[in-house]
Amino acid sequence: MPPLLSTVLEPRKLPVQARSTASVDAILEATIQVLLSIGKERLTTTRVADRAGVSVGTLYQYFPNKTALLKAVLKRHFDEVTAAVEQVCYEEKGRPLSHMATALVNAYLQAKMKDPKRALPSTRSALMWTEQIWRRRSQDETTKQSLQCWPAPESL
Repeated sequence: MPPLLSTVLEPRKLPVQARSTASVDAILEATIQVLLSIGKERLTTTRVADRAGVSVGTLYQYFPNKTALLKAVLKRHFDEVTAAVEQVCYEEKGRPLSHMATALVNAYLQAKMKDPKRALPSTRSALMWTEQIWRRRSQDETTKQSLQCWPAPESL
């Protein structure tokens, strides 16, 4: 991703204190609520801030624009699904492949359908972000270790 585009899509800063973490959580929750009620095209940072009960200035401390806000919501969703899948991968290590595959599919579906209303639609931007997140995650040491629990293709 070009550096300028990456800067526009990334949060400005991460919350440090409990109060700021609560504000960011409220902003992300409000983003989902506004998205579900009026759609992506009508979603604005002002509407999200109003729904979250924070000022627009507070929202802009963390998210430079609407796109960064949507990316953060998607990232959080994908991180939850990934964590569920990785947990099953660790738990099923050493079991027969068919059992591992069934457990993996079940964990994925449970994570995705935990709250079906909030399951975000597969848009082009969501697919792009998913690819970028997985590309970064595959370079992450924890993910590399979790992927090692699956048998190598030549051993199947």
